[in-house]
Amino acid sequence: MRRILLALFFVLLVLQSWSSTFIMNVRYEKAYMEVLHLRFDKAIEIINSEKKKDPENFSHVYLISYIDFLKVIISEQQKDYNRLLSEKSSRVNQLESVNNKSPWRLYSLAQLNLQSAISSVKFGDYFKAAVDINKAYNQFTENNRLYPDFKPNKAGLGLLHVLIGSIPDSFKWVTGLLGMKGDVDEGLKELQGVLIIEPDNQYPYLFVESLFITTFVTFNLSGSDANTNALIKILEDDQVTRQIKDNPLLIYAIASFYSNRGMNDKALDLLVQRPVNNEYFPFYYLDYLTGIALLNKLDTRARFYLLKYVTSFKGRNFIKSAYQRIAWSYLIDGNKEQYKNYIYRVSLFGSDEMDSDKEAAKEAKAGRIIHPELLKVRILFDGGYYSKAEEIMQKLNTESLKNTEKVEFIYRQARIHHSKGNLPNAKHDYLETYKLGKDFKSYYAANSILKLGNIYEEEGKYEQALWCYHSCLKLDFDEYRNSIHQKAKAGINRLSN
Repeated sequence: MRRILLALFFVLLVLQSWSSTFIMNVRYEKAYMEVLHLRFDKAIEIINSEKKKDPENFSHVYLISYIDFLKVIISEQQKDYNRLLSEKSSRVNQLESVNNKSPWRLYSLAQLNLQSAISSVKFGDYFKAAVDINKAYNQFTENNRLYPDFKPNKAGLGLLHVLIGSIPDSFKWVTGLLGMKGDVDEGLKELQGVLIIEPDNQYPYLFVESLFITTFVTFNLSGSDANTNALIKILEDDQVTRQIKDNPLLIYAIASFYSNRGMNDKALDLLVQRPVNNEYFPFYYLDYLTGIALLNKLDTRARFYLLKYVTSFKGRNFIKSAYQRIAWSYLIDGNKEQYKNYIYRVSLFGSDEMDSDKEAAKEAKAGRIIHPELLKVRILFDGGYYSKAEEIMQKLNTESLKNTEKVEFIYRQARIHHSKGNLPNAKHDYLETYKLGKDFKSYYAANSILKLGNIYEEEGKYEQALWCYHSCLKLDFDEYRNSIHQKAKAGINRLSN
């Protein structure tokens, strides 16, 4: 019996000595940064070189999976999604063999599950996404318990807490059933903690990842001016500015943020100076963003970039929106025939899963030409050119407007007042838009009451803010429904906690 126990002990020692490692050495760190810059060929060259030197260092498994994940998200190709899923089981088995004393073991497994979940959402497989998110949640949580000082884990948990905290009410039962808890503000604070620039720069790739995520969370889910201003301060840091210029992923996130904040010229500067050589994986969505930014200046060059997007991109999303914007470009030029030509293409191409595509499909289906001057106001406002938008509004004859157009007029007026800091007038017009527009299917009433809630929240009037957010969720409308409801729900979560 003693001999058997000794033999077993010896086998365990041997197996432990054969267990794989996960060492993010300097060369793998370099490969990681190349992955985040979308220079996949360079990354793979480094990965293959390191794999030959030490095949049992499974950092390469994680990085190759990361590349496959980014291809899925950027290209939206079914073949890329299928490859990610087919390779996952083998990759999980390899990473599970990593020595369990390494904090990278559970972290990398959690990341693979999170990447699979996000990819599954992209392709509409919500059940698989829920299963994988639950796995990632448990792995990140356990890893944080075992290694509380492991900084990469904070970013992973931060993102998960944001995602779980912003799940729509109709899916909330899933998180309750699986015991997952999350909050947008909690997750954002965790991500902001990772964004502190430290002299030792132990995880250089982590800053890029966290900046990318934090940027999207801030303008999509956080109604706080404090969070927005904190992010702007980070983006204006010289060290950060240098990192952005040659990174398409960061350009994508930050240009989207600037556009959302009415800082169109900043967004356009980033987009037109972005790297476009063959070293980078094709990212056609940046052409779409460039077209939008040019359109916001009423610049007809927008058509070139939007046409490039619809002819080059092989995915499904934002195709309808791009054709709609091309149509708009012709309409504000007074060319109604070309407007009709391109708005008709909206009904032929692309999907209507995204909010902007739904709006485009609705306009195409309506079969009527929208008000050109109100359209100019909207476009200029989106670019942050508030004074120019106001000039057009002052010349409009409101008596000639239809009821829905009058609601839009007051809504645009409210948005301009809000953006220029005139809060009393903004609050009045937001409430007026809500009262007049709550029975229409347009998004004006819903976004108005949401924005009014944001103002009340900033003023510390939490009861009024909660009333606004709950009122928003009660409205039945078509355009931008998911994003507006998600922001209202995030507001309720902030105030409830």
